[in-house]
Amino acid sequence: MAHSESIIRGESSDVRVTEWRLAPGETTGLRRHNHDCVVVPLTHGTLRLVTAIRTSTLKLSPGASYFCQACVEHVVFNAGTEPLAFADKSGIAQAGLTSAARSATRNPIGRHSQYTSSSAR
Repeated sequence: MAHSESIIRGESSDVRVTEWRLAPGETTGLRRHNHDCVVVPLTHGTLRLVTAIRTSTLKLSPGASYFCQACVEHVVFNAGTEPLAFADKSGIAQAGLTSAARSATRNPIGRHSQYTSSSAR
């Protein structure tokens, strides 16, 4: 299976923004974010997200972001028929808060779900 193209769009000691481009059927390969991550679709499309415990299919729309918790190994596939692009932003942990507390303050559904679409709120 072919792998996607990734382009680092911005990086500091605290944050990295990466743009991903996937042709139909392409994958990011196995990945794991060390910090919580927000993904912002740049195109319409269908994304399949595979973890050790489940497979999810997401319909993406430009700007309709979703949240990923830190340290969840996953593979992203373009499950659609058109090229797909999205940007992910990974950052540092908020001082003094546990991962669960950070999730609860940003997204009340996030503490129960590894992947939460903003359109579901």
